[in-house]
Amino acid sequence: MKFIVCENHSHLAEVISDLIIQQVMSKPDSVICIPTGGTPIPAYQRLIEKSKNIDYSRVSFFNLDEYIGLPPTHEQSYQNFLKKHVLDPLGIALSQQHLLRSDSPDPILECLRNDAEIDYFGGFDLMLDGIGENGHIAFNEPSDHFEARTHIADISTSTRLANARFFDSLDEVPHQAISVGFEDIIKAKHLILMATGSRKASVIERLVTESTISCDFPISFLRMHPNVTLVLDKAACGRSIDVLINTGQSL
Repeated sequence: MKFIVCENHSHLAEVISDLIIQQVMSKPDSVICIPTGGTPIPAYQRLIEKSKNIDYSRVSFFNLDEYIGLPPTHEQSYQNFLKKHVLDPLGIALSQQHLLRSDSPDPILECLRNDAEIDYFGGFDLMLDGIGENGHIAFNEPSDHFEARTHIADISTSTRLANARFFDSLDEVPHQAISVGFEDIIKAKHLILMATGSRKASVIERLVTESTISCDFPISFLRMHPNVTLVLDKAACGRSIDVLINTGQSL
């Protein structure tokens, strides 16, 4: 696992946008899975600013997860979020967007459709994701087991509380989502995780100091992945900052 420690969120955005561009430049037909949330927005903004001469015409984009039950036009629909903040500004054609549907009449069939599309493209070349405060990745929450492929996930209370800031009230936050599973996460050729702010410090410290792999700490499974880059700002490092800087790269 490679660590890149950045000075702040703005600096992290520069690093993330550069890593995405490097992927597209090295493999113009890359298959990339991207997240929503507050953390990647500055990175998407920088990516758009720096992509005037980057050809995305052969890149395929997937999303990590999607709420169940929201209209696609809802401000917090992940499909809507990604179109607004990154895909449409980059000029990504609809044929290149392989997004989960929040309004699918049959979420189980939507899971199967997503698996079939992932398999058709041979898996992800690059997956970008944030880190949940309870160690979840996508909507793979702490549990007594993990799901291999795309699945319907119950959203934990802690995650709903964390996401409530994007809604008018906690009651509006959906209780279920569709999420990519661990088989496809582990198979991604390069996995980039990002975390900012002191609220992520405890989960980063646990990831760095513990060695066990457990379903009750989902992110621990990434210790099995051969190519993980963890991009953090100094606030997210918390008490582990010296270890991370000494074992990784401080920018």
